[in-house]
Amino acid sequence: MMNRICIFGSIIIIALMIFIPTYFNVKKDHEDKLMIATKMKILDASKKCFLENVCKGEETTLKYLYDHNYLQKQFNPVTKEYYDENQVIKYIDKKIVLDFI
Repeated sequence: MMNRICIFGSIIIIALMIFIPTYFNVKKDHEDKLMIATKMKILDASKKCFLENVCKGEETTLKYLYDHNYLQKQFNPVTKEYYDENQVIKYIDKKIVLDFI
């Protein structure tokens, strides 16, 4: 009877040792992919704005993109907080630079 309890307990401990780190790795990978998708949406919208010469100069803001219907209001997919509309998006050497993501 005691051997069964030890074997059963060992199986549970081993299963937990495998499950817990795997869960956290999968969760982190998922959150990283959500952030990449959000960043790509903002990059695509700002690139389109700059290429159509609607965004003048070398920088614009999220608010400007929202106001000109290039982008819907974006939020951080992990924390569910909206990004500040005053965040600056820079266009330097034909590359879009986001400092806030």
